[in-house]
Amino acid sequence: MKLSVLTENTASGYYTAEHGLSYFIEYAKKITGLIKVKAVIGGFHLMGNNNQTKKTIKYFKEQNITEIFPSHCTKFPALVAFYNEFKIKQVTTGMIFNF
Repeated sequence: MKLSVLTENTASGYYTAEHGLSYFIEYAKKITGLIKVKAVIGGFHLMGNNNQTKKTIKYFKEQNITEIFPSHCTKFPALVAFYNEFKIKQVTTGMIFNF
């Protein structure tokens, strides 16, 4: 299941990223006509601090995405890389997000 929430010309979404985060985000921007993505929440499907993780971090920086919340299917080495760059918090049961 994929769910996107649009408010005040920004897009927030919850998804699973088997096909790549940047692809999903660019597609969401294309179909909504929005330019700015504020938050990324979901299963990043990244296993290590490898080239794919580094490209994803670079993409988030280029897009100025500041609210980053990895959940399922994101292994510890990738979480460490995201924490080092963004001081992320991992999604846990019961979390409430206010944007």
